[in-house]
Amino acid sequence: MRHTSFLLFLLTLISCQKPGPGDPPQGYRSATTLKLAYALGQLDLIDAEPVVPSNLTVYNDLVYKVLDDEQLALDIYHLDTLQKAAPLLIFIHGGAWRKGNRDDYRRYLVDYAEKGFVTATVS
Repeated sequence: MRHTSFLLFLLTLISCQKPGPGDPPQGYRSATTLKLAYALGQLDLIDAEPVVPSNLTVYNDLVYKVLDDEQLALDIYHLDTLQKAAPLLIFIHGGAWRKGNRDDYRRYLVDYAEKGFVTATVS
């Protein structure tokens, strides 16, 4: 009887558990199937170059370092209504300083700035 009561308690506890998130997307078997899905318009892509909303202040191409002939610059985004210190998120693109662009992360810079973060990306 003792084991039965414990088992019933355990089953009740498990059945009260909140369902978790759904299964992740299956993905694609190969690069070829991914490219085919892209060509057929079956991928739901983000807007890589979103319009910057009017409630954000943007500072583009702020030079923070000059090395020989090259200027390293950053872009900063924040809400116009920012009155106090806010967390800063810095996005660094990949490419080993040879390729990639600060604009690669504009979607995230805008989205997080609208949520109250100060966002920056460097080159």
